[in-house]
Amino acid sequence: MINANTILVKGEVPIPIEDEILQRIRQRNVNICQLIVPTQEAEQKLHQYLLNRAPNRTTASYRISTFENFVRYVHQSINDKRKLISPELQNLFFSQILQKKTMPPSQSTWNRLGIMPPIGTISHLSKAIAKLKGNAVSLETLKAEEKAGSNLKNIIAIYEAYQNQLGETYIDQQSIYGVVSDAFSQMNTESVSKQLKPCFQDIDLVVIIGFETFLPVHLEALISLSNLPRISVAILLDVFPENESLFGHVKKSYKQLLSAGFDQKTHPILDNKAGFALHLFSNRRIAKRNLTHQITFTSAKNRINEIELIAKEIKRLKFAQPRLQLDQICITFYQLPIYAPLIREIFPIYGIPFVLEFALELASSPIVVKIINLLENQKVESLTPEGFRAFFSTLIQENNIDQNLIRQTLEQNQNVSLKQETVAYQHLLRLVNELTEFSLDAESSDRWRPFSYYISSLRLMISKSLYTLKKTGKGGVQILPISRTKMLDFEVVFLGGLVDGEFPATFRPNPFLPPQYADTEDKHLRETRLLFYQILKTFRHHLYLTSPQYDGQLEHIQSSFIDELQHIAEINIPKDLESNTIYSKEQLVKYIGQRIYNGHEISIDSFPISSDEAKQIIHHVNVEVSRSFSHANLEYEGSITPDLLAPESQSELAQSRNKLYSITQLEMYGKCPFQYFVTNVLRLHQPEGEAEQFPSLEKGNLLHHILYEYFDQRRGRHPISNCDDQEFVTELEDLRTIAKTHLNRLPYSGLFWEIEKERILGNETREGILPRFLTQERNRHLDVKPKFFEVAFGQIGRGRDFVDRELESQESIQIGDVNIFGKIDRIELGEDIFVIGDYKTGKQIPRILDIVEGRSLQLPIYLAVTKVLLEKKGFGNYKGVAGIYYILDEEGKTQLGCGNQEFRDIAFDLPRVTDQLIPNRQYKDIHNLDDLIGISTNYVTSYAQKITNGEFPTTHHEKKDFCQHCSFKRVCRIGAIEV
Repeated sequence: MINANTILVKGEVPIPIEDEILQRIRQRNVNICQLIVPTQEAEQKLHQYLLNRAPNRTTASYRISTFENFVRYVHQSINDKRKLISPELQNLFFSQILQKKTMPPSQSTWNRLGIMPPIGTISHLSKAIAKLKGNAVSLETLKAEEKAGSNLKNIIAIYEAYQNQLGETYIDQQSIYGVVSDAFSQMNTESVSKQLKPCFQDIDLVVIIGFETFLPVHLEALISLSNLPRISVAILLDVFPENESLFGHVKKSYKQLLSAGFDQKTHPILDNKAGFALHLFSNRRIAKRNLTHQITFTSAKNRINEIELIAKEIKRLKFAQPRLQLDQICITFYQLPIYAPLIREIFPIYGIPFVLEFALELASSPIVVKIINLLENQKVESLTPEGFRAFFSTLIQENNIDQNLIRQTLEQNQNVSLKQETVAYQHLLRLVNELTEFSLDAESSDRWRPFSYYISSLRLMISKSLYTLKKTGKGGVQILPISRTKMLDFEVVFLGGLVDGEFPATFRPNPFLPPQYADTEDKHLRETRLLFYQILKTFRHHLYLTSPQYDGQLEHIQSSFIDELQHIAEINIPKDLESNTIYSKEQLVKYIGQRIYNGHEISIDSFPISSDEAKQIIHHVNVEVSRSFSHANLEYEGSITPDLLAPESQSELAQSRNKLYSITQLEMYGKCPFQYFVTNVLRLHQPEGEAEQFPSLEKGNLLHHILYEYFDQRRGRHPISNCDDQEFVTELEDLRTIAKTHLNRLPYSGLFWEIEKERILGNETREGILPRFLTQERNRHLDVKPKFFEVAFGQIGRGRDFVDRELESQESIQIGDVNIFGKIDRIELGEDIFVIGDYKTGKQIPRILDIVEGRSLQLPIYLAVTKVLLEKKGFGNYKGVAGIYYILDEEGKTQLGCGNQEFRDIAFDLPRVTDQLIPNRQYKDIHNLDDLIGISTNYVTSYAQKITNGEFPTTHHEKKDFCQHCSFKRVCRIGAIEV
């Protein structure tokens, strides 16, 4: 295990090194060897390997640690009092840096607007500074380059501000390497030698194993370490420099070590895996090795199917090889977070124990969300840092929050565990203490800060914070990210997620890094290639490679790594890895159900299930038979059977025929009767999603109010289309003044609100939604002119703050035999014709097909309603000739919803012929708008009757058109029906 193809040594290092270490262990040598490995998993593996070879399984002849832990241990020994900064506190640092007035103009917007910068910006900056430090690029280096002509002003300002924030209180991981390197260089001084003595007591050999390349800060520490007196250093590198495509990026580190005095010792290891190192990605023409008995590649339909396929293959392997231990099976992914939830859900179904350490977002923890919401509801003006900590602690204790919230959280969220929420809660407490300590360090302890400062800072720290949980099953399958498989080996390995764009991952450069220090796509590709090669070394008996073909509707492309592997080896690619073998109880239940459904006689007693389970299966099959063709049990197809209802519910359902309906409600029924049911019958509230700062519905209402007030105050003036340039400037200013008044009443602030206001009002560089609308209005020269706005009917007590006083009707309008209420945005009159207009802020505009198929009723029904209203108010016999959509965006276009062919260019503009014109060749049975109104009237009558009958099936329309953004997907069985 302690070997490599290339060994770099400094000092007296016996080769082979593994023999030297084992000899020391067997002889109980007093000299200790320090072993440095890349991961904790490698540390555990190597410890077990050496322990198994020690007399009586005990030894003191070696120490093992990861490089990171080794330098931290040394750092603690040299009495550096600075605290290691956490990623959460780093985010807060960068947020505050970006808000300071001392920042360059391009970064000062956040401070001017008084808002937190986006977390994505903060994350990029944090990574950029970490990258510079990892590459040993100091602030002084950047300043020197700036003097030499490079434009580095912004990154220097950020770097310097960050260093000042760290001060003498905090240190980051990259800086620790530099401090330790300096300490090694000063080993000859008495004070430093005394401090470091515990770290190197009796150590005469340091072996670094499992690495291929090093960051510059790592190299500095290693080189300084190699210069310590009486200590020899060996670096074992599993690299084959002759394969430039795989190991080309390693050369720089390699050369630096040689120039620092290391000698190269070749120790060729030409095992059966060496061919991968020599030829993979090299593009050389070689004879392919036959590895069909060792490597299998298969593609699954989707990710769920991919995990199920892996689970079934593990079960098959275990049945075929009873002695195979599950902990000798490893499953790995480059994008493990995508697959971890699926494994946690699917593997228990197949009864497979597993070990999986997974990270969860603290911001998604129900208990954390509740505590933050509770804090935000406290009426506190300001506090000192210690005051905030005491207030938080008192709030938790007095309300017994830690116990009550965990209990309530678990009752309300079946998908979370007590351990999960407890760890999240403890993580939150750590962040509160960290925020308090930082505030104490940064300010005097008695400085009062607004309570909102602590809340917003805590929210920022939580936003990108992760906490880890380990799902441990005794002797379970090991599930690891690829980066943590170094130095490990297993009997069987599964590498999944082999999709182009994921592995190899798409290269995304950091926008804040200067070009000379940014990663390149070539380097990124080589690093991911090395990870793939690493997996090819990990298996002893068999390697399975898997790839999903689809992610929803998106088709994946197979990873190019599979093609590269096939250039040098023949691998097994079975047509179908699936089999008829039943591996889980869920599969058994499906099998029995399918047999019954297809009419086969089966003996339930011959299967290992209880009689109650058998009855449930038979019941479920009968329900599906009814849904598919017999329709014997309509209550399972969305129909409410009155006899099954309580008397008051029967009465309420029967009265549905006489209630008032809005077009929105009836259109919802037309699109999906079940959505209408949960919204208007059960009256379920839509689940709260992530709050928009300026919700779309509120934006639509705002623009309606503004346009109503504008047109209402200019009644009696000549049409806008008749305005000269000066008059139009005045009209535009009037519209903007009204809009600003409405906008200033809204409780929003910050950068995105400023952008939204510019989008509505316009500025020097953009026209704006409202100015564009008015310009289009001026350019519209037709025989109809705007006359009525926000015409309400049947809305007693509803929305009366802005309605047309001349044409409104407090009585509902009867369409067919259904009473309708609503509000028409705009009515334009000509000599004996009218057009109705509807303002739209969204992108989805109904087509004539939506009207014909009953999903869109608004324009035809409102044409009928307008005719009735005009007659009732004594305007005579007007004819409705079109329904128009006014698109309220920065293009400001109008779009025909439906219109009479005869009145094109008279009542409405239409650049090209579409099927929105009536009549047309597409819909030959629709001769005029009255026919279209008749179709919509029939739908209105039909929908009202079906609601009264209790018919609420799921949508029969295209699922992708209506289900994707539905808020009730979790309580709808449309997915099950489709399956």
